[in-house]
Amino acid sequence: RGAPMSIALRTFSAVRRARTALPSSAQFARCMAGSAAPQEVDLSVYKGPSIVARLEPKIEMGVRYEVRVPSPQESIDMIPPIVVSGTLAKCDGGGGALGHPVEFIRLDPRSDEPAVCKYCGLRFISAGGH
Repeated sequence: RGAPMSIALRTFSAVRRARTALPSSAQFARCMAGSAAPQEVDLSVYKGPSIVARLEPKIEMGVRYEVRVPSPQESIDMIPPIVVSGTLAKCDGGGGALGHPVEFIRLDPRSDEPAVCKYCGLRFISAGGH
């Protein structure tokens, strides 16, 4: 009867140690990236248009956008996919404190289809990479 209890305690202790010894974000990024480092992109240069050629008001997500005023989705759609060297992109929304949580996006170098950031909608495509 003593052996099963000690096995349970050792297993519980191992699980608790594993939970407390979580990797740092840099170690986690290296683990995700494999042999490739994430490509950081200066997102401040990617801005949507300030006006659009729409001649009617548009309602998107319950908000009315007047004539020639772009909705957020129209702004994102006008930004071309961002070309990244390598197979891993890092997106933080580009707004500093107004951005979003960092997302590491895996890119397929054989595909012409861009990968999309789940927070801001920016699209990334690999230039061929490693």
